[in-house]
Amino acid sequence: CRTWIVKLAKFDYYEKLQENCRGSLLYFENVIEYLKETEVLVDFKEKLIVKAGKSIVIPRELKGLYRARIKNLSKAQDASLILAYSVYLGSRIDFATLEALKINEVEKHAKILQDSKIARIEDGVVYINNYDIALPIIKSALKQEVEAYLAKNILAHLGKGLDDATVAN
Repeated sequence: CRTWIVKLAKFDYYEKLQENCRGSLLYFENVIEYLKETEVLVDFKEKLIVKAGKSIVIPRELKGLYRARIKNLSKAQDASLILAYSVYLGSRIDFATLEALKINEVEKHAKILQDSKIARIEDGVVYINNYDIALPIIKSALKQEVEAYLAKNILAHLGKGLDDATVAN
């Protein structure tokens, strides 16, 4: 992590990044993505440029940083829904399952997650990156009524053919 930060020495957030990073490449990768998502950093001809006049709070811990990144996704509701469903369906969800759950434009919204590096897509399957870290953060962000909606929707669209006896076993 320190090697990467040295290259950012002129970057206004350098000291904060160095303090928070503490050798964690995972934190570093997520903070760079967060700064891009909040438009503090802008991709310009394959280089990251600091956008003048932008100021944000950088979460100190990886969990806070991940929570902030997930919150930024709320603008893309169906991308957020894919993450929400992962609480119940696990770290790998295929496109057919997401389509059955009535996610609009599955490929487009899965790509949003992939572009943000929160997930990756392989052969029509969305894989949530760092799922062990993401799961409790995603779960804590869900309101009780949203959890109820997700569970009912899963049962309604994926639970066809199941009866009480099948579910109990």
